[in-house]
Amino acid sequence: MGNGTDNPRPAGSFKFVLKWIAAHKDVKGNERADEEAKKAAQGESSPPEELPPILRKWLPYSAAAIKQDYREGLKSRWLEDWGMSPRYAKFQHVDPDFPFNKYRTISDEITQASWLARLA
Repeated sequence: MGNGTDNPRPAGSFKFVLKWIAAHKDVKGNERADEEAKKAAQGESSPPEELPPILRKWLPYSAAAIKQDYREGLKSRWLEDWGMSPRYAKFQHVDPDFPFNKYRTISDEITQASWLARLA
């Protein structure tokens, strides 16, 4: 039983090898590959007729990227609405050293050992 490499490839087919390369790790050509990947992601790819048939169709959208874009849009619209809200102006007069912030700052500085010493 072979690993499939002993089978002859049909005429006009291509051998495609994909390797994971950690970003910016002194790999020759990595910067150029990064630039080309960015171009391809922006739609600046090779003309479709120059690509193998399997690569001529559009890739599916990433669900995670769609969700991230949606959340960023929501946050941007919320910040815009908040900035125009009458409550925003009122909150600008709230002391940034409000007791909760002071408590959080102080409690962050207290070590676990000092808490135990206080409890003893």
